[in-house]
Amino acid sequence: SPGAAITLVPPTAVVRNLLVRGAPLVLPMSTVAAFLLGYFLLAACCSTAWIPGGLLVPMMCIGAAAGRLYGMLWHSILGPAPPFKAMPWVPELQPLLQALYPTPSPLPMEPGILAFAGCAAFLSGSGSLVMFVLVLLLEVTLEPFLIPVILISILSARSVTSLMKAH
Repeated sequence: SPGAAITLVPPTAVVRNLLVRGAPLVLPMSTVAAFLLGYFLLAACCSTAWIPGGLLVPMMCIGAAAGRLYGMLWHSILGPAPPFKAMPWVPELQPLLQALYPTPSPLPMEPGILAFAGCAAFLSGSGSLVMFVLVLLLEVTLEPFLIPVILISILSARSVTSLMKAH
């Protein structure tokens, strides 16, 4: 059951299930939306209680759920990723690019990648964590091609936080 995959498992498994790539519709939109709302409310209640507990994994869950929900909405509106096209505006660089990247693989429009972006943005925006988030998510993925996605998310979240004059 998709609902059990994100509610009846430990929080680290919830993060792993939300960050899964390659299966954009493995979790229904309604399930992720209900999980996001419920988990956000429960995390807010638990963080205000006088009981010691961590905030890192709940922030990762909330950010990943929000990013995955946004990615699923984007995937349902725009459809699957278009085929990769070469850069026609730089014909002089085509031989170099073909030598460096013989088989171009586009970054697919996938909710799992936007879940990583949401996780990075929520962690860095709410917790003022920058380098830690980059290293943590890089260790989680072990894929260096996601570094630009994570960096853009971190910088966007930190700039919005600084524009809001919030700590």
